[in-house]
Amino acid sequence: LALGGALMLVAMAYGPGWFGEVTLPMALYTMGVGLVLPQSSASSMMPFPDRAGAASSLLGLIQMSFAAGVGALLGAVLIRSPLLMPVFITVLGAATLLVFGLARGFRRPA
Repeated sequence: LALGGALMLVAMAYGPGWFGEVTLPMALYTMGVGLVLPQSSASSMMPFPDRAGAASSLLGLIQMSFAAGVGALLGAVLIRSPLLMPVFITVLGAATLLVFGLARGFRRPA
């Protein structure tokens, strides 16, 4: 996730201006989302086996609310510069990497 965002930021800042500057790094970012999202969803519901439906609903509400907020904020600031999109993507990818590193101490060994 962080790498895909960083590659998009560099490509859009210094690239020649072709569609691959967005689509290729975004494909890498999307692959990262595909790896992270199922694992994080399962891990967040694991402490609530008897209320998995409610936990899943709350998780969906949080995800959609956060996505709507970030989308609205990005839409409002994108008027200033198109580079703000890869900046947002890079920051959120780096935050995901940071949370993963911090959560290592909380996870139980298999």
